[in-house]
Amino acid sequence: MHTTETRPTPDIKYTEEIGGHCPVQAEGTINDYPFYFRSRHQHWALYIGPKGSTANMHDREWSLREEYPGCADETPTYYGEHPVYFSAGTADRKECADFIYRAATKFLEDLENGFKFTTETN
Repeated sequence: MHTTETRPTPDIKYTEEIGGHCPVQAEGTINDYPFYFRSRHQHWALYIGPKGSTANMHDREWSLREEYPGCADETPTYYGEHPVYFSAGTADRKECADFIYRAATKFLEDLENGFKFTTETN
């Protein structure tokens, strides 16, 4: 018997399209949950809030933050002794959209596996 696992499909709607430079940003909803995307320095992240809220980078109940892959080949700029990377702030739209989709799929899987926001506004 062959079973096929189905993954949840994100319904991503942008209220603010992917754009900008240092940071690259986007806002919208994923299956009616608000999200905020930001890509700057050496990381990109997707923050998702409960339905009816406004997601921003301070929403930490569900977020996915990763090192931007392009940083591995980048020579950092130094501020004093601290290295600063800028490549995530120049990520192109397609790779940002791919990350948002991948993170959204993980979020929906987490919902299916029992994740709940501590507060839902509707």
